[in-house]
Amino acid sequence: MQRWVHIAVVCNSSAFKTTLFAYVDGELVKSLAHNETYKLIGYE
Repeated sequence: MQRWVHIAVVCNSSAFKTTLFAYVDGELVKSLAHNETYKLIGYE
């Protein structure tokens, strides 16, 4: 079975802080703020 999956990455940047938001099919799955680290599965 195949289906469409919508993926969006939103970058909100200001002079003090940058935040990334990841959405899959319209639902927030991860947010990442300035100076935070996040390891992607399968990547070193």
